[in-house]
Amino acid sequence: MTNATVKESKWTGLFGNMLQQTRSILSESSCLKLLERPMESQFQSRVSEQSQVELRSYNWSLMRDSLTMSDCRFVRISGPKIDVVNAMFFPSFPSATPIFAAELISFGGKARIAFVDLQWPCGVGAQSKATKNALQEIRQQALVHNESAPEWATSYSSGAFYYHRGDGQLDLTDTFQSVYVSVLEVWKGLMKSISPAEPNSGAEALDEYKRHHSAHTPGGQFLGNVFGEEWSHNFLNNFLYK
Repeated sequence: MTNATVKESKWTGLFGNMLQQTRSILSESSCLKLLERPMESQFQSRVSEQSQVELRSYNWSLMRDSLTMSDCRFVRISGPKIDVVNAMFFPSFPSATPIFAAELISFGGKARIAFVDLQWPCGVGAQSKATKNALQEIRQQALVHNESAPEWATSYSSGAFYYHRGDGQLDLTDTFQSVYVSVLEVWKGLMKSISPAEPNSGAEALDEYKRHHSAHTPGGQFLGNVFGEEWSHNFLNNFLYK
């Protein structure tokens, strides 16, 4: 296998599946469409030559007919020993629709930490009983072991998040992909059916959510160690949680 083939193979497998699944799910409805959003070139990709870790980012607008429903960020980080997939989809009408949040961290080829949730920056009062029941059913089917997720990650939770932190004995990849797709389908259904609120309704709460996550995510330290603190601070505040 050539060096070029090895490098390209890092971007297939789980990442390739999730990237293509995400694009397909969010574009398969006649009323929804993903459009590429402009982004600074420094955030599109970055390589740490020292640790051989590479980051790639994607930024889309989810459109419903002519209306922008969400700003979607998808990030993948890959290296010899670690693989990270992160998805943060921010709604344009946060008082009526939730954030889709997901992260998978793999070490040594096995998924060790997995988190998927719909999160409500304006409070779960806007969440319907049907939505919560659907998320609870997904959680139960995933055989969650009642683990306590980090408080910062669940501050705005639906209450039916999927979280698992493995010890390396169990590969969570298949379970995570199943939960990811199922929760994304629930979120897509809301994007298709919800009646948009006033454009600025909930904007301050969404901004506070982004500030909270940017300040508390443990990923900031990892990014700083790999790609440099200044670039990582800019990445979190001017792209992922902007």
